[in-house]
Amino acid sequence: MCSRLILALVLLAVGLPVAAAAAQDFCMDASSFDPARVYRTNCYWPATEAASTAYCSTWQYQGADSDCMWEVNEGLGENTHVYVYYPGMSSQLCAAQHSSSTLHTETCAMWAGGFVKRGLTSYLGLTRMESYIHRPFNDTCCGVYGAKTPVALPPSPPPSAPPPRRGFPFMLLLQIPLILIVPPLCILKIRMKKRHAERAAERARQLAAAQSSTGMQPVAQAYAQPQPMAVTCPPGVKPGDSLVVTMGGQQVTVQVPEGVTPGGMFMVQPPQQQAVAVAVATAIPA
Repeated sequence: MCSRLILALVLLAVGLPVAAAAAQDFCMDASSFDPARVYRTNCYWPATEAASTAYCSTWQYQGADSDCMWEVNEGLGENTHVYVYYPGMSSQLCAAQHSSSTLHTETCAMWAGGFVKRGLTSYLGLTRMESYIHRPFNDTCCGVYGAKTPVALPPSPPPSAPPPRRGFPFMLLLQIPLILIVPPLCILKIRMKKRHAERAAERARQLAAAQSSTGMQPVAQAYAQPQPMAVTCPPGVKPGDSLVVTMGGQQVTVQVPEGVTPGGMFMVQPPQQQAVAVAVATAIPA
């Protein structure tokens, strides 16, 4: 985050040149480019898809470079769209299409500017995939009449260097306080994070050393309670005698309960946590 902020401040203080291409430069021949020439006229009126389909099925094409279709445009909604390329249609002809029609005229300058915004540098970038665009545009606006593909022209000269900036750099003056303050704050934040991590690691080492020196064990392990178990009375042992059995890894002393004979089984309850482990035994009913 700090590095991005510093980079943004430096770029803002120094300033970057912004290249803007003129519309006539797109055709690479200003003498054949007329920015005010009509490239296409569009006649719109509100209509549903069904109504547009019905109208366009009977619409008379007005030349090879014209069409009728249904569209959904932002701000216009559903509409019927009739367009005619150069020389275009008149306002009277558009009004004759529908009583609510609106005529919109697009010039060569408008389309050339749109191509530049899309990242194209000249009409040579209009490929066969966009033949429906580059053929009428090249014919109408760039003077490459009848060309099916762009004609290779000499490359344009490289752009001249931007003029030197003049005057006092007020923007740099405004950025000086931020440039002087932001880097130290970033360094201080990094150091604080490092110190916090070192202190946490030291506390963890001290806790581990204390546990190893005192023999401390986790609570769950120290107080693990064994489960009751069944014990078979061995031969030669009678009620009241004591036995040593192992429960949960711990040896406990068990007294054989009354009514248990050799070979019989009795239940042994685990002892409670106390200094001497003594289990409680109960006879299992036969």
